[in-house]
Amino acid sequence: MKLKYVHIDLKELEAKRNYRSVLFSVSIPIIICLLAYLCFIACFFFDMFEIFSMFLKLFSSIGLILFSISVLSFFPAIFFAILAFFTHEISYCKSCDEAFDFDVTVCPLCGNELEHESEAGIKRIRNKIISNGNTFISHITRDGHGELTIENGTDLNAIAILIACGTNEILQAVYIQYHSSYTIRRINDGEYMLYFALGRNWDEDLKKFLKNRTYQCFEDPIKFYSSRHEESIQYSIISVSLHGVAEGRARTEFLSEDEFPTW
Repeated sequence: MKLKYVHIDLKELEAKRNYRSVLFSVSIPIIICLLAYLCFIACFFFDMFEIFSMFLKLFSSIGLILFSISVLSFFPAIFFAILAFFTHEISYCKSCDEAFDFDVTVCPLCGNELEHESEAGIKRIRNKIISNGNTFISHITRDGHGELTIENGTDLNAIAILIACGTNEILQAVYIQYHSSYTIRRINDGEYMLYFALGRNWDEDLKKFLKNRTYQCFEDPIKFYSSRHEESIQYSIISVSLHGVAEGRARTEFLSEDEFPTW
């Protein structure tokens, strides 16, 4: 196999073509075509002896369908085979979220069997498509007007949790993809603490990121006010960023995993 070096997680890893993927892509239409051929032979056999007309009709119909499927799947199969031929893969452990050289078959960290993935495939796994703004929990009945926009300008995904001061009730726990933002609306007047976790490879069962996770919270409470003025209402619209900004004044502190709120 031809070697290629890919750089991931600041490591230079040996990548190779996975010829099994190439053969698998090509073999599908060939196998279907062979099955169609066998059906046509069965039709010829039954027709030659002029027996089992029911089987003759059955095998001729199946053979025609299989042959049509093989023809229709041939060109997509060739496309995927060519794509697989030019794709180099490395070994990857989903449990540990670690990449290794192609020839490594067992994860040295957890002992699990490794899978072969391309660099693009690993990126897709690490950034599982959980929709931006997916809400995990929302406890408090909201009838306020306040708005809080949370900007995640980091290269990591985030879980943001807004908690009411005093009661420690979770207003909302929300997932924010990297380089994205989300606005929590209808926030009641009062003070709230904003906690957030950053990381990759979110595990819904463990309710935490499996890789590169950190836990932080803003040191000062976020205050929301609203007031009526004749026929209008003035209310707080606040924006915060989870990444450092040049003129930012809000300070955050790092937390341990035990100090981070859960639901």
